[in-house]
Amino acid sequence: MFLLSDARLSRILEDTLWHWAGLVVGVIVMIVAVVLIRGWLRDDDDPAIEDQQMLRQIAELQRQGELSGEEYRSIKGRIIGRMDQTETIASYPSSNTEGSRQESGS
Repeated sequence: MFLLSDARLSRILEDTLWHWAGLVVGVIVMIVAVVLIRGWLRDDDDPAIEDQQMLRQIAELQRQGELSGEEYRSIKGRIIGRMDQTETIASYPSSNTEGSRQESGS
């Protein structure tokens, strides 16, 4: 069995120290890049589109009799309120709100 002496092991570590440091820095940079890219991809989702889809789905549930008129109006009011808040925060023109309300059938 081959055993390294303390002096030889110390020399090997000294000779490869920069390689290990570079490897650790490279791995950290790759992790940060992956996290940033995943965040950017998630931010591309448009909440207004999701809200419009939700409005269509609850309208369909009401037509099928799964939701009462009161339940439909309550859920619709919450979604439209959230859409108004999202548009205000994101500085969208208020005309988008009117268009989404017309699409929902009211």
